[in-house]
Amino acid sequence: MVKLIIVTTGLPGSGKGTFAKVAEQLKIPVIVMGDIVRSEVVRRGLDLTPENIRRVALQLREEEGSIAVAKRVAEKIRGLESCAVVIDGVRSLDEVEVFRKLGKVVIISIEAPFEVRLGRVLKRGRVDDVSEEELRKRDELEISLGIDKVMRNAEIVIENVSTLQDFVDKSKRLLSELLRTYCY
Repeated sequence: MVKLIIVTTGLPGSGKGTFAKVAEQLKIPVIVMGDIVRSEVVRRGLDLTPENIRRVALQLREEEGSIAVAKRVAEKIRGLESCAVVIDGVRSLDEVEVFRKLGKVVIISIEAPFEVRLGRVLKRGRVDDVSEEELRKRDELEISLGIDKVMRNAEIVIENVSTLQDFVDKSKRLLSELLRTYCY
């Protein structure tokens, strides 16, 4: 049964995916909220384009409420046989409240300046990472969903502006400490 729910938040390209990879290396299950939306885009028979991803993310929330994606993630959490789980990409405090009903929640905000994030998203080449304009639109969408409030309410803030190895090392130390505190 899950005791610790580590939720990461941060604007696109801040390092949430890298943090998630570190968690997986430590055998912590990871659920990516954006993957839930991307799966819904495919389920609806739409192409995985930035516009369709944005539209479906908003439609899910309009059709089912602000916690539509979080409810889907909660179902996945209930099926886990792990002490801890990382939820990658929480966007609103309403979503955080869904997870608080399931276990101890620790919010980690991963932050980096726009120019640093832009460089990262252009390198990774995901379908919704195509230009400076698209990143600005994604930032606006995330903020409209409430991500700035989640970031301000984080218990832990990681400034991800140094080297990849430095961020990986910081993430590994932090996750190991959280596991020692809540799981061992």
